[in-house]
Amino acid sequence: MFINVGDVLESSKISVTKPFTPEKAVSYIDVSCGCMNVKYSKQNNTIQVTYSAGLLDQRTISTKGYEEIHKYLTVRYQDNTTERIDITGRIIKK
Repeated sequence: MFINVGDVLESSKISVTKPFTPEKAVSYIDVSCGCMNVKYSKQNNTIQVTYSAGLLDQRTISTKGYEEIHKYLTVRYQDNTTERIDITGRIIKK
């Protein structure tokens, strides 16, 4: 699975909700970074990712103008198997 959070302004939060219907029972979901929170709703079959963007440094602003987001979630199922959900996007200047 793949979630694109799109363009996120620096020092802001964005929340994205996507349909998520796993084939197995979910035990828990780990985030790869403290900049993200995740909520899984079994009743609604959705997964909600909240991403908090940091500040862009001056070098990134002057060279690219944005910073790419490459994070992931690890879904651990009750049978101890896992699935990776990739999170992508860009942090842009305010």
